[in-house]
Amino acid sequence: IHKDICRFHGDETRVAATQNITPVCVNDRIEIAVNLFNAMGLIDVNKVRWHPLEVFPLHSRECPIEQELFDWYDLDSFQSQSVERLQIPDFFAPQLVHHSTEYAGIDVAVSRTSLRAEAQGVVPQADRILGSRFEVLPRSSPIILPLKRVGLQHDRFTKIQLRQGDTIQLYISQGGKMT
Repeated sequence: IHKDICRFHGDETRVAATQNITPVCVNDRIEIAVNLFNAMGLIDVNKVRWHPLEVFPLHSRECPIEQELFDWYDLDSFQSQSVERLQIPDFFAPQLVHHSTEYAGIDVAVSRTSLRAEAQGVVPQADRILGSRFEVLPRSSPIILPLKRVGLQHDRFTKIQLRQGDTIQLYISQGGKMT
């Protein structure tokens, strides 16, 4: 999950960009949103044709931010090099328990936080801080996985469902030059 609160982006990115890399289990439901409207008007649903499903395993996947940043530091080491007021984002307890946070970046400070889904229930602060609703379900519970295009910020405002024991990598970008 990536939340961009850089000053030069203003208020346009209030919703965190998500990339689900959630393990799919038996009884889970994968939802793919399909837009039935285009620039010419509504789509004739009877003329929509689906191609056969093709499944390709994806062995590893990382947040694009990981490709840009290499040196990660703890808060004390990074704070001495940065003018940003940084904090450890551990606002999501008891549902999401904070495990670690590291920082990187030069003009823009980026935090990488590892959170683990522990207690069941809706994560109260997630909507206010990340712009997305999170819910932790029991470990054996089926979940709904909404797939979305790369770069899509939000579509149907569905909850992001996690199972107890799942981990989340949360990236928060902040700072940047004032324009």
